[in-house]
Amino acid sequence: MMKMGEAWRSGNFDLFPAGGGQVSASITEIKSVKDIIEEMVS
Repeated sequence: MMKMGEAWRSGNFDLFPAGGGQVSASITEIKSVKDIIEEMVS
């Protein structure tokens, strides 16, 4: 926790494992790879 500011400024997230929970909380559905590719090419 003491190196959190340095991790954010430098981009070195080995210093502080931040943000994983924030991203996972925004996932609302799980799509198959097939569905994702079809959306990308349509």
